[in-house]
Amino acid sequence: MRGTSGLLLCALVGCGGDSETTSQTTETTDTDTTETTETIDTALAVMGYKGDAMVDTDAGTYAGTETYYVTSIAKGTELCAFVYQVNANGGATWPPCADPEGNVCEFGFEVDFTDGAETAGDCGSFFGTLSTSWDGPAGYGYIEDYVWEGYSYGPSLMYYFQSYYTSTTTPSSTYYYGWGGVDVESDGGYVNWDPTSGAFTYDWVSDTISYFP
Repeated sequence: MRGTSGLLLCALVGCGGDSETTSQTTETTDTDTTETTETIDTALAVMGYKGDAMVDTDAGTYAGTETYYVTSIAKGTELCAFVYQVNANGGATWPPCADPEGNVCEFGFEVDFTDGAETAGDCGSFFGTLSTSWDGPAGYGYIEDYVWEGYSYGPSLMYYFQSYYTSTTTPSSTYYYGWGGVDVESDGGYVNWDPTSGAFTYDWVSDTISYFP
């Protein structure tokens, strides 16, 4: 904070003899006080994962990319972009893709993440050191209407969770792992598959974060 105080200037005009009138003139000049406050605020950014792939269900192929990203909400500036090549590995070690109600996915693949590279910004300040490839495969798929515990979520990106999660309709001692839906629509993201062209795109919004610009 920086301030400027007012300054008072006085001029007195002096006295004469006994018969003369003494006069006094006062001149005052004020300057307004000005305050300037500088505040450094953190900005907000959205982080997530964008996928862009071509899927051929007849040939059993999935080929494309996934981008880890961090984007400034106010300015739209790309603060981080780290792109992986994503390809089906032909594996079938996991159960077929389906929602918890048994509805079968339009497709589900085991995919490998390779050739990762930073293409924009400084990803290390958000994610830490990112490996150029994943240690093992991941599961990606798509279902037109994901249903869980009687509630329909509509189109959903499917991800194979290798860690455990629970269901509220079963005893607390019962745990599951497998295919789960990522409800990207409610998070402001999207998922779309065009079965005619094979184009598969998604935006898996994971979080909103603050950062120092």
